[in-house]
Amino acid sequence: MANGSNDWTVVPDAPPRTSDAASPGGGGGERQGGAAAPPRRVIEVDEPIVVVGRAPAVEFVNDGDGNHQGDQSGSVASFARIGLWDEAFDASGNVLNAEAEADNFIGADSRRFYIHVTDSTASGSVRVRFKTVYPNGRDQDSPPNNTITCTETAAGSGHFISRALMLVTDLKDKFQRTHSGLSGAASRVRMRGDTDFRIRRANVFSSVVAEYQPSRVPFRSSIPVFERSPESRRKVPLQIVILRRTAGGSPVVSASHVWDRDLPMIRAVYARVGVWGYTVVAPGTAAADTVTNGSDSLALMDPPAGVDPADLDGAGEITICNTLAQQADTIRLIYAAVLRSGNRGESFNDASVTAAGGPWGPTAGAAFMNVSIRSRGPYSAVHETIHVLWDKPASANGGHYIQLASPGRRFEPQNLMRNGTSEAKSVSATKRIWVEADADGAAQFSTIRASHYTRNW
Repeated sequence: MANGSNDWTVVPDAPPRTSDAASPGGGGGERQGGAAAPPRRVIEVDEPIVVVGRAPAVEFVNDGDGNHQGDQSGSVASFARIGLWDEAFDASGNVLNAEAEADNFIGADSRRFYIHVTDSTASGSVRVRFKTVYPNGRDQDSPPNNTITCTETAAGSGHFISRALMLVTDLKDKFQRTHSGLSGAASRVRMRGDTDFRIRRANVFSSVVAEYQPSRVPFRSSIPVFERSPESRRKVPLQIVILRRTAGGSPVVSASHVWDRDLPMIRAVYARVGVWGYTVVAPGTAAADTVTNGSDSLALMDPPAGVDPADLDGAGEITICNTLAQQADTIRLIYAAVLRSGNRGESFNDASVTAAGGPWGPTAGAAFMNVSIRSRGPYSAVHETIHVLWDKPASANGGHYIQLASPGRRFEPQNLMRNGTSEAKSVSATKRIWVEADADGAAQFSTIRASHYTRNW
């Protein structure tokens, strides 16, 4: 029990129940042949368990003063965000993974967060379980050794703070090795499955959980990924269309290519900016032209008369967009066998269509994919849809990302919108989106989220 100090203990929640038990031999508790004995008090303890005294606590915190340490007070985090990897690379594309937080891709990330434990009975360091969960509470990413070390801020303070933590959205990032950030014997690079591995995978529906259990009673904190009150998440409708080679013929690419490759990557990239991409088909689309995968759907489309999906030019793209049933403020992602331009993909954002004028109006919001290009890598489809959302005009370096003269640690080869995306998945591939504007003054993060193609949650 509490003893007047800062100690705490586990006690039963319910008050004891008492009863008077008669002595053997009856007589209403009288001893035979003697004076009545005092009744015996039987104490029964009921659950549940609570804590009396100054109990330990665990919470998520931010780095409010930018000193690469979690704040002991004043910066409690009510939500977490996906890491942007905006301080992650050197000029050669190597991941910065030093012990010092300022030179570590997690410790320097603008979306980093920390775990803070308060426990007056502990000293030195404590360990906390760190995981992400789905909306139904089921574990999403909880590695076998999911504990993180929180070190005491000062001897005898009872305050313990972890090194920076990061959320990611794809498998390559999920398995990136991380330095523990700890000094001494614990100073080493950790891989997934080790303690003090500081990465967990999440999406826009996830929550982050920390559990501190100094005894049989766990103390738990849970916060959502992205702010929910007020709601900060956005969503984007995607009308995905695969052209048939001929009327009633086979599609130019299988629907599984979309389900297994392009759509997951679109969602992984969108999630980093707090956006969910969901699929729609135009009302009235025939069942024979609809392909579903769980809650997702796409449409198969016969090529319009005079349009060759194996030699699709600008006029054909206009015809397809005029023929395709349009939905307001909806991105159209259309797969053709071959684009005559030879591009991996080509898209039509509002700024470029307005500048072009003439017959190009119906193409606004459309992106075409060239499935014949073997070098069309895993980021090509999401690259083209972000062209629509970012809306950087083609007159400005083709609408692509241009590195700042003094880029800091944000280099063009890692940005999703550079001209020419990576052909293979990796942590240093062209898949990042950053808050700061590029050399042309085109801001990515805020412009994408404010696009008229996005919706309130």
